[in-house]
Amino acid sequence: MDRYLEDYKKEVRDIRKESKEETERIRTKYEEVLSTYQDERTQVRQNISARVREVGQNISTLESEIGGVQINVENVLNLLKDMTQDQKLRDLAKAAHISRIQKKED
Repeated sequence: MDRYLEDYKKEVRDIRKESKEETERIRTKYEEVLSTYQDERTQVRQNISARVREVGQNISTLESEIGGVQINVENVLNLLKDMTQDQKLRDLAKAAHISRIQKKED
């Protein structure tokens, strides 16, 4: 009977040992998976952060370029206004000159 009890106890110890080893193996695998997940998550966050910074810089660049375009458009509009005024003055001078010539002929 002692022999059966000893065999039983040995079998229980073996099962516990295997269970403990399997639990440790699963724990190790879980920690590896978790570590990989955390590394990937960190990498994704860094990529997103870098992309957000890049987009922010692109927006700043575009804002500067738009400001430059607005200034150029304003300059062109002012130049066109000046040209229009100059043309009106030339037209008035020409009309006045024609009017004088016609008065002299009359």
